[in-house]
Amino acid sequence: TTTPSTIFTEEIIQSGEDHGMFLVEVLNAGGDFLMPFTFGVMGYCPGVAAYDLLGGANFDGSIGLRALSQGGELYRNGRPFASTMSGIKDGDIVGLSFDDGRLAFLINGKVIHEVGLQGRFRFGISFQCPGQACRLLFAQECLDYEVPYKYQEAKGFHFDPASSGATIAEGICACSITSTPNTIFTLETVEVNDEGKFLVVVLNAGGDGDMPITFGIMGSCDGAAAGSRLGSAKFDGSVGLRVGRHGGEFFSDGKVFDTTPCGVNDGDVIGMSFNDGDLVFVINGKAVREVGFKGGSRRFAITFESPGQACCILSPEECCKQKAPKKYRESDGFHFGEETSVAIIDGEMCAFSVTTTPSTIVTEELIKVTDEGKFLVEVVNAGGETTEPFIFGILGAVDVSASHSLLGGSDLHKSVGFRASVHGGELTENGRTIASTDSGISDGDVVGITFSGGQITFAINGRPVSHLGIEGGRRRFGVSFQSPGQACRLLSAEECRKYQVHEPHPYDPTKGFSFDETSHGVLIEGGRYVCSETD
Repeated sequence: TTTPSTIFTEEIIQSGEDHGMFLVEVLNAGGDFLMPFTFGVMGYCPGVAAYDLLGGANFDGSIGLRALSQGGELYRNGRPFASTMSGIKDGDIVGLSFDDGRLAFLINGKVIHEVGLQGRFRFGISFQCPGQACRLLFAQECLDYEVPYKYQEAKGFHFDPASSGATIAEGICACSITSTPNTIFTLETVEVNDEGKFLVVVLNAGGDGDMPITFGIMGSCDGAAAGSRLGSAKFDGSVGLRVGRHGGEFFSDGKVFDTTPCGVNDGDVIGMSFNDGDLVFVINGKAVREVGFKGGSRRFAITFESPGQACCILSPEECCKQKAPKKYRESDGFHFGEETSVAIIDGEMCAFSVTTTPSTIVTEELIKVTDEGKFLVEVVNAGGETTEPFIFGILGAVDVSASHSLLGGSDLHKSVGFRASVHGGELTENGRTIASTDSGISDGDVVGITFSGGQITFAINGRPVSHLGIEGGRRRFGVSFQSPGQACRLLSAEECRKYQVHEPHPYDPTKGFSFDETSHGVLIEGGRYVCSETD
């Protein structure tokens, strides 16, 4: 018939409980009049299915992907809300996967778009003209169907040939052919719990017009990629680092939210590492910014703005060879990174300031909030030549070695620093003091941080001086210098294991209370008798 109509499944899906795939083989996509083929989801009540299309204005609660051979649009309430450059033709396998309340529209295994649904629903197909036809895949066919473009570390990434504005060679090399901003993106999508690296080698950074190159992440829907730059206002859900030869800016929703002094030139390796929803922008192995994403699928992408700009995706083997942030292992402990112009690093364990310029030295290793262990340093020279405060603390995943920022400062992302002199110290975050103590630091003291289950404890000579909770994401530890001569030594993994930090005890009514024997300026015997030792 030429009257629009929707056929739907007998079976009903319960959001958040059921998981699986609804797949059909397209036998005749356009029918007699080459009309769009439509598939999607609807409420459990058939309603107006007999005379309307999925996503139609009168088909309340339904979503439909309507596609011809060159692309399509997703409809809800009679209006398109997303688009795709992937089309549908005879022989294609289309449908939806569902898991944990999320639905992914699929064309030949490629995720086109994701939506979240609650309650009960059915799947359906909408026809608009005679001849359109499809076949439901059997249950075993659905169980055996492998989504080919879900990220697998052993196979790596490939550019989607549907990307416009660039020539794609062998699925891994791309070269811009237009001066209009266009974004090329990966076929493969990653989920929040995936782990790996997306890296490309830059063959031509600026192209004919010496323009910046942008790299970053986008949602699963590719419709906004044509004619758009990552992080622009109309490229919803994307984040991009737009970088030239002398530095760059991070964009989201068309606004700059951070900058980096790191530039990109021909031959550089750029990209992102990802782990448990944490994404780290990387330039030549140096982490320059961390962002996070929650549920849903994401693609990695590159935006070109000038003809001639070009890059190639590194293979999984090449990615493994690239320098990357190290994961913390208690058996190995922590190590400082490479020597910089502001500090001498001896054997990855000792750091010695050589300038009056403020600087921060960070660990090579990253921790996750679920990790447990100790970061401890012995203070070799606390104040240096000008008796400045000694600072130790925690920050985000970004490698800020050789930067002129201090831990706890307003310009150092996710950092908290304990600034201590001989007579006391204060805990600072975002440039503001959040706690203080009369415990000071002298040469020979052991200072640092214990961490467990998202809780960190700042300690001086085994005595806790402040506690703090940290949320999801990876972190580094570090020290900040402000004076020549300031120096410290990282304790080895073995020394950290043996070192005791006196954590507060939970109250036990059968034992009562006792004085903390690390209390300052008093003499304590047996935890109960106390006598002042100060004037």
